[in-house]
Amino acid sequence: MPANPLSNAEVKNYKSSLLKDEYSLAEHFKNLKALYSSFLLNEKQLYEFEYQIELERTRQDYLDEKQQSKSEADDLRLQFKQLDNRIIAAEQKLIRGLPDDLELMEKLIAEQESIVADQQKLNDADKELTGRITSTDIAHGKALEKIEQAKRNRLPALLSRFEAYHQEIDRHERAVKLKVRLAYLIPLLVIPTVLDYLSVKAGLSLTLDNKNYGILRHYIFFISLITIQLFAGEKLTRYLSKFFSHSYLQSSVMNLENLLRKNIETTALLKRENNLQTKEV
Repeated sequence: MPANPLSNAEVKNYKSSLLKDEYSLAEHFKNLKALYSSFLLNEKQLYEFEYQIELERTRQDYLDEKQQSKSEADDLRLQFKQLDNRIIAAEQKLIRGLPDDLELMEKLIAEQESIVADQQKLNDADKELTGRITSTDIAHGKALEKIEQAKRNRLPALLSRFEAYHQEIDRHERAVKLKVRLAYLIPLLVIPTVLDYLSVKAGLSLTLDNKNYGILRHYIFFISLITIQLFAGEKLTRYLSKFFSHSYLQSSVMNLENLLRKNIETTALLKRENNLQTKEV
């Protein structure tokens, strides 16, 4: 596993290396897989960043709701205190005895009824607020569990996606190697065969007295075959490897470059949306 996430500079260096002959076919494919492995770290960082932001959003929403509930609870306590003062005032009036004035009596009774009604309203509001606070706590716990579960589910999916990338690279590497071997046989066999045929036509492959010595008559073929193998085999193999692999390697690294750009843009967008200049979450 690479130690550092993928950078744009690494992608550019790899694209430049495809135009040179410094690396073999196996090295190009190995380096491509290494780039994808590095990009896996970028995706892990993005997923972790998204997880932290979602966690912070959930926590902030929870704190906002708790603050709202606290404000309502403080308001209810004030109303209960005011109600207590009204109850005390009513009790003090009763201690002094019932008034003889009928109008004052009716006002006292109305006040007591109002106190009872307001007390019931406050009790109902307190009960509703207590239930809402409990629901908020439960919902917050479920939201946290949902976020954690989503995080646990994303990692296997992410690893599976990058395993598919590697398998695709391996599959193309095997296909290119097979094409190179088959294509290499064409000049390796055709050129010696043509030279041998021309030499026979020119009478250069005939032995003394035109005796037929079988396979020895085709020494031009074997000399040409060995010469190609010794002096042109490696260059020809490199040329064919580059010819058959260049298109795929170019398209694959361009796909990786697009994925990296999307990763960077998504990270930058998340920071802007959450007013982050650096990774503060």
